[in-house]
Amino acid sequence: MSFRVLIDDESRDVQAWSSVRLPFEPKGWLVDFRLELAAACRSLAAGPDEVLHACYSARDRTRGTSRTS
Repeated sequence: MSFRVLIDDESRDVQAWSSVRLPFEPKGWLVDFRLELAAACRSLAAGPDEVLHACYSARDRTRGTSRTS
């Protein structure tokens, strides 16, 4: 399983991809993914008249327990 988190300092953009969806309570390598994504998002700084905009999407529509260990 794999993931990637990219930070574009010029556009102030964070993008992340994962081979499986990020569950609410991740386990295994998904914990590392969540930590890296959170750190990238914390690096964003909004100006006085700016807001953070985020979008989450996943092709995996299963619910419940993660398929990873």
